[in-house]
Amino acid sequence: MTKSQKTEWLLSTILIPLFFFALYESVKNLDLFGNRVPAVSEIVSYILLLGTLAAFLINYIVKIILAFISKRYGRKVLLIWCLGPVVITIGTLILINGAFSFNADFVFLNILSIIGVLLMIGVYNVFYFYYWGEHKGIWISQFIYNIGAIALAMTEWAPHFIHNFYLALLLPAIAVGYIEFYLKKKKEP
Repeated sequence: MTKSQKTEWLLSTILIPLFFFALYESVKNLDLFGNRVPAVSEIVSYILLLGTLAAFLINYIVKIILAFISKRYGRKVLLIWCLGPVVITIGTLILINGAFSFNADFVFLNILSIIGVLLMIGVYNVFYFYYWGEHKGIWISQFIYNIGAIALAMTEWAPHFIHNFYLALLLPAIAVGYIEFYLKKKKEP
């Protein structure tokens, strides 16, 4: 594994507990009326989360730049690395109301939303498959990623928001995927 990949693995692993820490502090210090001064622990949790997220994004951008310079990966991988986050962001914004986003007057347009959600699931899987830039997929963690997103959507009774569950599990799946990637690389001669 390269230094960039090790850094990405470490940062993706650190981001998960920091997210839950910030979420816990936000709920614990919830101030509905805005009368109270924010707690120090809440501010620290946000700073840690945003700082680690910024480091992750900087590392990701450096990874892409180094990949362009080294020409180690093919055009398809580089294109997916560059356009994947953009397509995921735009798709998430468009499908913010899920698969059944139109009201009763325009219910016939829900088919477009359903197709959009299914396309987003495909985008997440393609992005995840090529995340490590290898032609060999990280199959076990990708299977766990898909099963986890589907299971969460079904337990929450929200299959029309399944693309959001794919988004929520992307970072934990990347952290787990790096374990499988490391074990695959270790077995290679």
